[in-house]
Amino acid sequence: MTNLLYKNESYKLQGALLAIRRKYGRGLKENIMDKICEEQFTIDKIPFLSKPKIHIYSQDTNKRIGMYVPDFLIYDKIVLEIKSVFEMPKIFESQLYNYLRCSKYELGYIVNFGAYEFDMRRRIFTNDRKSWLV
Repeated sequence: MTNLLYKNESYKLQGALLAIRRKYGRGLKENIMDKICEEQFTIDKIPFLSKPKIHIYSQDTNKRIGMYVPDFLIYDKIVLEIKSVFEMPKIFESQLYNYLRCSKYELGYIVNFGAYEFDMRRRIFTNDRKSWLV
């Protein structure tokens, strides 16, 4: 566990997300949750970009093939997706994982504020596994 990717940043991010859940509960729409996250990240002095454009690359040619716009980029290294649904479909998690596979980012979180139980998932795809990345 000592080699946890972005350990300190992850700890601080998780704390902020848990604080939001405690304060606001579940069921608010995603656009409201985005604003609440922005406010909490500012309070907690967590650097973030809202709706950044992330380049997606071909795994064969290393050429840019598209753009992905996550909800947040935290510390300029952690991709964060916010959801507010009753039950998170597996496709949301798969999309995050695939965006990590095809971008320079290695760590992503997907958080569902809509479920009865708080649902925060951490996904990793490290750059050393990306043969296309030079």
